[in-house]
Amino acid sequence: MKAESAKSKVLICQNEPGSIDYTYMGEAKTTGQTLVIPTARYASSGYHAANNGYQYHVRPDALEIDAPDGSVVSYEPWTSYDTYE
Repeated sequence: MKAESAKSKVLICQNEPGSIDYTYMGEAKTTGQTLVIPTARYASSGYHAANNGYQYHVRPDALEIDAPDGSVVSYEPWTSYDTYE
């Protein structure tokens, strides 16, 4: 899965055929900062990953980033979204 919003680029790949784990790779377009999380999972029509208490939810419509307290830090609708089978 490959997606892009005004602020972020995200790539999600299955770790190996048949695995339930995926790798989340994100990049902040404004700073170039990257984040790689090798333990993302697919559920509820999207991919979900956690890092340092933050939750990253990648759905077909947007990227949502939640803080450790559950508040929404960022909600970013996709400008492009592609899945590869």
